[in-house]
Amino acid sequence: MPSRAKTELLNAFGEPFYVEEREDIGECLPPEDFWSRVERHLPAGAADRSSSRLVWDQDFLRRAFFGIDPALPRQVRHLHDNLPVLSGLLGVTCREDDPKLVVAADLPYHPIMTMHPASTGSYSRKYYPRRQQDWIIKHFHPAYILTGDHHFLSRLEELCEFLLYSQYDHEGRNQFTETFYPDEYAALKAQGLPQQWYGGWDYLFDWEWLDAYGYTWHLHEPDHHVNSHIAVAMIRAYEVTGKERYLQAAAAFVYNQVPRYGWHTGIWNGRRYYWTEYNPSGAGHPTLDATDNIQALVAHAAAMLGYHLNDARLLEYARGLIWYLVREFTVDGRWYYDGAENPRNRRRAVSHDMSCLYPALGALPYLYKAGLELDPELEGIETAWDWYKQDEPEKVYQVVGRIPGNDEAVQVAIYLQSQGSGADVFKVPALAGIPDGEGYGISVRLTKLVPPTAAHPHWQAASGDDLTPVMTPQQLSQGIKLPFALQKGEVARLAYTVPLAGAQPPADLLLTVPETSYLSLPARIYFPFPAEVEATLRLPDH
Repeated sequence: MPSRAKTELLNAFGEPFYVEEREDIGECLPPEDFWSRVERHLPAGAADRSSSRLVWDQDFLRRAFFGIDPALPRQVRHLHDNLPVLSGLLGVTCREDDPKLVVAADLPYHPIMTMHPASTGSYSRKYYPRRQQDWIIKHFHPAYILTGDHHFLSRLEELCEFLLYSQYDHEGRNQFTETFYPDEYAALKAQGLPQQWYGGWDYLFDWEWLDAYGYTWHLHEPDHHVNSHIAVAMIRAYEVTGKERYLQAAAAFVYNQVPRYGWHTGIWNGRRYYWTEYNPSGAGHPTLDATDNIQALVAHAAAMLGYHLNDARLLEYARGLIWYLVREFTVDGRWYYDGAENPRNRRRAVSHDMSCLYPALGALPYLYKAGLELDPELEGIETAWDWYKQDEPEKVYQVVGRIPGNDEAVQVAIYLQSQGSGADVFKVPALAGIPDGEGYGISVRLTKLVPPTAAHPHWQAASGDDLTPVMTPQQLSQGIKLPFALQKGEVARLAYTVPLAGAQPPADLLLTVPETSYLSLPARIYFPFPAEVEATLRLPDH
């Protein structure tokens, strides 16, 4: 039973802070036991969460999910079209002059193989199909969303099918491991290990690794933090294809593997937190190996799955993991690698900060849309965001859109978002591939935008801040003095038409969706809820 008394913990500097109702069970728990423990802590009314709240109406989330680089699909195509497609390399040592990335022509679904890490091979220099989720999440999924090109979707699904092929089932079977490493799989099975790995993926370990906390990872063993990233990839695939098997693969992992990493909870500043171990729990294993970024990675998968399955336990667990992250940032002033419960916390190791920030950020729209009371978590992650982004006072994205019925000109739009307050100059990027147009004026539309709300679910022009000055290209290149104030998170749009004069619009900037849908592209990628995706820019005719 958790203690009702206050428990003293020490931050990374050895200074005390206090938690209540601390409970730590360093055991691999049966899934039904683990998730029933979360259920006991559900707030009233948590059994069926649904919400009409609009993510764009939340100031921090709107600010954090602003803008997408339209050049990404071209970069993805260039990289993957030039990867060598080779056979006979699984398990072969990658020499200094060999390609670092190869497509396996002779493996089912043609995964991408590399050594680990890909840049140095300091852990393993052998070719192995590692981290397919990175290519899905960072490359093929956003490239497909931005273009609708089924080449990207086809490759996304192919890699997802490989992930299904390399996932442990309820009997401990793994088609990839059994087929290509039969002796190693047989040795693992004799120890009863694959049967414990239901839902996990063989994604990395072609070597045995003694980690810094003292746990030795077996050959072909799944973890639960990077595997959580795989679950996120599978849910992304479900969101664009509707194929239930991808969602169920993520569910098999979250429901069965997370409980193997101990049960840890408590109350800090009046709110319940949870944390999960770095290594599988149990006798002889490190059980106080709290690591900050692990909480964020698991929270991301749990939040997405909880939203799609309407499982209040997963949503609550994800929220509590994020509250642990808020606690850690608050008491330490930043994220260090280890958590306060970890005996190594005082070393103040700086590592994996962004693996705290971005997965936690990815979880928040799903929790918000599910209707959770989330203000303290949002405020805490926003504080961390501002600390890590303090050297980025603004974001600027330039896009080019075709004009319906007009092949002789393009619409250029530049979006500026202030990350602080008082942004007063709109810096216009150079327009590669578009003539300067010396000697003529350009009619510019400069607009301060009002974000969507539940009552008005589209971006609109701020009253009185929708102007149409005429400027020369030289004046544009020098930057425009804004005639209105931009406070933190506010957005201005500068748009104008540029004649092509026989030139082609710059392919890196050209959108395949209407330019008026640009601001909703982050929703299409990161939280494809219908109302958020359908929000467009609606300006009055001038």
